[in-house]
Amino acid sequence: MESKKAEIEASAQQKAGESKGAKQRRSYKRELEAALAENEMLREMLLRTAADFDNYRRRVQQEKSEIAETANVALLRKLLPLIDDLNRTADAVEAKKSEDPLLQSILLIRKNALKILQEAGVREMAAKGMPFDPEKHEALMTVEAKDLPPHTVVEEHQKGYEYKDRVLRHAKVIVSKEKE
Repeated sequence: MESKKAEIEASAQQKAGESKGAKQRRSYKRELEAALAENEMLREMLLRTAADFDNYRRRVQQEKSEIAETANVALLRKLLPLIDDLNRTADAVEAKKSEDPLLQSILLIRKNALKILQEAGVREMAAKGMPFDPEKHEALMTVEAKDLPPHTVVEEHQKGYEYKDRVLRHAKVIVSKEKE
């Protein structure tokens, strides 16, 4: 009888051990699942933070670029009267057909200044003979022109300039009008 009792006790202890081991395995499994869930949450937070930082970096770079662009436009607008003066002087020199070295140096200065502006992205706008465009031209007055259709630029009083597809200065022009 005692051996049967020992056998039953051994069986009970084995079952208790199994249930204790099973409980421990379930506990470890829950801890593992919680750790994996936390890991996934932290991973998602890291990805979001990295994306936010990347967006911030791009936004700051764009703002820097816009600030530089605005500064360039302001500087270029201040240089345009100087270019106008050089153009008027060059026109006077060319009209005289002078070989004076001082006057010839003014022509070279004008040529270099225009080259620098062109390399920076500044372009003269074509106006004379073109249809009037209020986005690019400022009409000073209208005149009747026999050989031109209405709303065509007859004469250009001040050159207009564009900088990277945006108007830096409107051309001041005289426009043809419809015949009365």
